Amino acid sequence: MDLRAENATLREALRVLQERYDRLDATSVEQIQALTDENELLAEANCLLLEKQVPHQNASLQNVPSLLQVPDELLLPVSEPLIQSLVTLDKVHTFGNLLSVSAHVTRPTLVITGGADKCVGVHDWERKTQLCVKGTSGPVLALAFNPKEEYADYFVAAGMDARHALYKLVQRGDAWHVQVVAEFYEHSRQGTFQVAWSASGLLFATGASDKVVNVYQCSGLVEGSGESGVEQCKKIKSFYFNGTIEALVFAPDVVSKDMDIGREMRHELLVIAVRDDCYVHYVDCVTFEKERVNMNPDGIEHVSYTIMDLSLSPSGKYLLAATDSNRNFIFAVGCVSKRSVLSSFLPCPYVS
Repeated sequence: MDLRAENATLREALRVLQERYDRLDATSVEQIQALTDENELLAEANCLLLEKQVPHQNASLQNVPSLLQVPDELLLPVSEPLIQSLVTLDKVHTFGNLLSVSAHVTRPTLVITGGADKCVGVHDWERKTQLCVKGTSGPVLALAFNPKEEYADYFVAAGMDARHALYKLVQRGDAWHVQVVAEFYEHSRQGTFQVAWSASGLLFATGASDKVVNVYQCSGLVEGSGESGVEQCKKIKSFYFNGTIEALVFAPDVVSKDMDIGREMRHELLVIAVRDDCYVHYVDCVTFEKERVNMNPDGIEHVSYTIMDLSLSPSGKYLLAATDSNRNFIFAVGCVSKRSVLSSFLPCPYVS
């Protein structure tokens, strides 16, 4: 009797378990089917979304600069540029090497040269004559005429002795002489020296082996080639880096939109290249804030070359960088990636 009762209890428990299993099985089948339907709907929606994104991706790809596409601003309106020698000036300095040269903005036949003989020479290359000579305190490593037409007779000369000065070229009838406007001894180490003027003609920058860039502001500059005496020039800012300053150039940049007049306000950037540094440094000439852009596409700190010279394109949008690894780069001002890589035509990797 007890065995029959126990069997009946077990059969009832088994029935309950079977019913529970059947309910769970039915519920699981419904849930699996619901998930399958949901996945199919999501997949279909994803396909529709991808189809809608394709035109936008194509449009974005069209706007991405191609390394094989040369910007119109870098093209010349001729099939092949004609470069020829116009004249050769011999023995422009008493001894030693010719170290620097700069051309006058409004008088294309006038050039100034700096040499190891510690002199700045003023020449009319068309007439092959030397107009005057100005002695300095050291071999002249850098020369730069003011790029502004109104102040084109002013120039900066920098020497190997870490001194530099602002000069003015003065004409009295047929006679020429160089007038000293201001002298500076702001750098602390002899050697490499770089000079660059802003497009406004009121700022110039110097960089040297002491790893410092100084920015100077000029006021009271006199138009024309007459005598001066009211000019003022003072250092307004210094920037410190981890290596020798190898290249300086001023470049235009769009800052923001002036809401009062409804147009974009433009100002300049000072672009700086430093030895053993993988960055191009930008200084805002209004706020004097400093930013840097890594020239390595993957963002690593590896230094494989040093930019030895920088040159601004006529459009003001691109920079040409000559390096000590015999490679040249063209890139947009402020851009991270190099626009294109050019094969160097230089005979020596350390000539730029």
